[in-house]
Amino acid sequence: MKLFTIRMFTATKTGHEFIHKRVELSDECFAAMQSWASQSRADLIKVKYAKDERQEAVLRAPVYESYNKMISGLPAEFHKHPDGAAVIAHFLALCIDNPELISEPVTVNEAATELEAVA
Repeated sequence: MKLFTIRMFTATKTGHEFIHKRVELSDECFAAMQSWASQSRADLIKVKYAKDERQEAVLRAPVYESYNKMISGLPAEFHKHPDGAAVIAHFLALCIDNPELISEPVTVNEAATELEAVA
């Protein structure tokens, strides 16, 4: 088990925003999320900071037609792991709560810049 910060980056009408939540997440559950993200036009990357060996999972949000469609797209394996999967699903729900505000996802370079600014 590792402590990850799940961050979802979105570009809104008022500028780039991100929401984050710290959760306990196994490598297996992370792999399930990564598989889902790659099939859902999302981008999930793992960032490791050398100075304190902390790791973060960064999820960039694509434009979804609806929250229900997004949840229905989660792989079955995602729900099999009790180690934070429900928390992550709830977190994703919060991030997609206002789909009318979401335009295009930020680029990986922009996400990395945001992470460096916060670190």
